[in-house]
Amino acid sequence: MLRPQFVLIAVLLAFLWICPFVSAFDAGDGICLMLGLTLTIMGFCACLGAYARKRAADASHLDGGYA
Repeated sequence: MLRPQFVLIAVLLAFLWICPFVSAFDAGDGICLMLGLTLTIMGFCACLGAYARKRAADASHLDGGYA
């Protein structure tokens, strides 16, 4: 499992990697790009969480409910 420090560093590095591209736009475009990137990552993580919960629920039915 990933440690929270690693995830935080990875997210910060991703934002720093995007910054040169963001500076090519005006402020509104940059804010929209960063907001879109953030919402996309959060949506992806939410879908992964929903999938993991569904898969765990299906697995608990297979083993008789013993977890």
